[in-house]
Amino acid sequence: MNSENQKAGFSENLNPSGREFKQLDEELLIKKTFEADAKQGCQILFQKYYPLLCSHAVRLVYSKEIAEDLVSDLFCKFWTDKIYLNITTSYRAYLFKAIRFSSYNYIKWELNKNVKVDEWDAHLDISNTFKPEEILIFDELGSQIAQLVEELPTQCKRVFILSRYEGKKYKEIADELGISNKAVEAHVSRALLALRKGLKSCGMLLILLSGSIFHFT
Repeated sequence: MNSENQKAGFSENLNPSGREFKQLDEELLIKKTFEADAKQGCQILFQKYYPLLCSHAVRLVYSKEIAEDLVSDLFCKFWTDKIYLNITTSYRAYLFKAIRFSSYNYIKWELNKNVKVDEWDAHLDISNTFKPEEILIFDELGSQIAQLVEELPTQCKRVFILSRYEGKKYKEIADELGISNKAVEAHVSRALLALRKGLKSCGMLLILLSGSIFHFT
């Protein structure tokens, strides 16, 4: 490859795509909005990212209701603690990393309910920076849960998705699938047990419970 081609290739790698340009423009606009009116900036972020963050979180905590609560708490802390003043990455990148962090903490608490809820809340410090090894664990956890859900028996997986991902009540699921409420409850319990066993067998449960990689101080 000659020098001109090398320069051309190097330039192509440096030039952002149209999508990246759009994100940069949006980030700049949001930043300017925060400088003028922080409350309006938070409102823009909430309107733009709330549904996306809920969809992201539900695949980790396997509960639509819990996911929505976590995202709402995230935005509440983002505003009340003025976290927006200390964002060094993009707002989008921070919010998605923060909701993974919150989801991780919730799962850790759910798997070890000897820890009191107020103790779990005290550890929920989304103002932390995110280390590469932490992000790897977040991503691995999401992949493992998705795989375990996919491996559930067909009816069990269907019930579990309707219950946890779509937030439907047991009676609604029973009516939709033509089964009893008890059968729905049994399928959900079976799915949760399979997830816990699966996380344990792949070593993720030990990581979650030990907190050896994460420091919540």
